[in-house]
Amino acid sequence: MFSRKKLEQDLLDRTEQVYKQADAVCGRTFVRPGVDFDLAGAFAGLAFEGFGHLSFNLEIYAANQNEFLHEIVPHEVAHLLVFDLYGRVVKGGRMQRHGREWKSVMRLLKAPTNRLHDLLVPGYFVTSCSCRRRVQLSQKQVGVLKRCAKCLGPFAEPKKIERPKISA
Repeated sequence: MFSRKKLEQDLLDRTEQVYKQADAVCGRTFVRPGVDFDLAGAFAGLAFEGFGHLSFNLEIYAANQNEFLHEIVPHEVAHLLVFDLYGRVVKGGRMQRHGREWKSVMRLLKAPTNRLHDLLVPGYFVTSCSCRRRVQLSQKQVGVLKRCAKCLGPFAEPKKIERPKISA
């Protein structure tokens, strides 16, 4: 059983740690965002650049704590930092969400520049195929997807990823 308060505090602490790192590297103090923990589904985190706000998924965090703190939190903070540093538009047009500027901020934070996460999503099903690729399927996909798109091998029997119990 996970304490909701502890999970939330861990994420707030890590967010502040990443901001302090950015402050030191950039030589300025960035405005800290509002943070909520209401995100659900397969999204681990979201940054709302124009509003200076972060939203995190506590279930995914509880199931993948180390990876979440070192990949997802810097990933989402980097979006807000890019907005603070560059605005929404760069020379030549609108900025790409995971473009050059975002990648450069991620490198400054010494974080991986992965665009998508590969964390276990509670409530989904995990399976693998002959190319040993781990695949997560939603409830709807379990009965429909039978073969791997990469190797065309059949999927093994999917196993449900249990939802962590989070107390109030």
